[in-house]
Amino acid sequence: MAHIHLAKLSRSTERILTNSFELDSSSKLESTWLQSQAQGAAMQATITIHKNLHFSSDFGQVAYDLYEPAQVDSSPIIIQIAHGMIEHKDRYEWVANTLAQKGYIIAVSDHRGHGESLNSDNGITLGSMGEDGFCRASYDLYKLSCLLKERYANARIVLLGHSMGSLLARRYTSLYSEALSALILSGSPAFDENLKYGITLAKLLRFFGAKSFGQKFFTNTLFGGFNKQFKKDLPAGLGWLCSNEAVRQAYKDDPKCQFHFDIESFLHLFMGMQEVYGTYPSPKNAHLPILFVSGSDDASGHFGTGVKKARDHLESQGFDDVNILLYKDARHEVLNEPIKEQVIADILLWLESKGLSRG
Repeated sequence: MAHIHLAKLSRSTERILTNSFELDSSSKLESTWLQSQAQGAAMQATITIHKNLHFSSDFGQVAYDLYEPAQVDSSPIIIQIAHGMIEHKDRYEWVANTLAQKGYIIAVSDHRGHGESLNSDNGITLGSMGEDGFCRASYDLYKLSCLLKERYANARIVLLGHSMGSLLARRYTSLYSEALSALILSGSPAFDENLKYGITLAKLLRFFGAKSFGQKFFTNTLFGGFNKQFKKDLPAGLGWLCSNEAVRQAYKDDPKCQFHFDIESFLHLFMGMQEVYGTYPSPKNAHLPILFVSGSDDASGHFGTGVKKARDHLESQGFDDVNILLYKDARHEVLNEPIKEQVIADILLWLESKGLSRG
C-alpha cells in the first residue's frame, strides 16, 4: 500500500481517504488537493473547442470534439474520453472543459450507434452498432489515438473510459497498451457469471427473429437489475445512474439518450465483455498506470466488489500498476456526482504522481 501523507491533503480529501478511498500504488501522492485547486485557478484561460470533427471508419464517419488549452507545448498530454452506453460526447463537456483548463488537450468521440456517429445507409443508427460493433468501436478509439498523435507531435495519450467506454478502453489496452501513457476507468461494470447464458440467449433470439422481444428483455433485465435499490428515485428507472436528480432528469430529457440497444448490439456487447475479462496477449506496456474510479453505490460495479475483481483481472494479465479510487455513497456516474470536483482533483493528483501533470 502507498503511504498517503494526510497532513498534505485538504480536509475533504482526508475524509475520502479515511472513509472510502483505496489506493494500491507503488508511488506517493506528494501534492495536495489545495495546491491543485490553486494551480487550476491560475490556469483559467480561453479554451479552443473544435466541435464535430470527423474521421473515417468502416461504417462511415466517427464524430469527435477537441478541446485545446490556451497553450499547447512541445510534448502535450491528451486525455481521450470514451463515453458509456446510450449516451454521447456532449455529456462530457464539463469534464472536458475542466481538464482543458488544467492544460490537457481533450478529445471525446461518439461511439458508432451513438450521438453523431451514425450512418443509416450502413445500418448504424441510435442503438445499432452493427456487426461486431463492440470490437470495431474499440478499434475506432485506437484509430483516433493514432490520428491525435499525428496532429500533435510527441503527444502522450491518457485514455479515460466510462462504463461501456471503460470496457472498450480495456479491450483497446489488451491489444495496444504501448499506445497509452495511462488508463482511467470510470464506473466500470462488473463481470457477470451469467454472461455466457446471455450470449446464448441473444444468439437464439436473433436466429428465431425475436429481435424486438430480445431488445426489451435485455434492456429490462440489465437496467432493471441495476435499479433495484433505487426504485424510489425519480425519474423512474434512473436512480442507479447518479444521486443528483437534476443529472437524472437531464438524461431523461436528452433525445440522444432515449433509445435502446438492438439485439445485435447487446450480443456483441456481451461477447466483448467476455473478451475483456478473458486472457490477453502478454502486455507490451506492463507498467502502464491504470486507475479505476467508482462509487461504492454503483450497482453496475457490484457496489465496489466487481471493481476490485476487475483490478485483480488486469493484474493477472500482467499489468503491475493498477489502482482504485472508491468513493463512499457515489453511484455510477462518479463524474456527475456532487463530489465530481473532488474526483477530478484526485485524478489530477494521480496523473501528477505518474509524471503526467500539466502546468
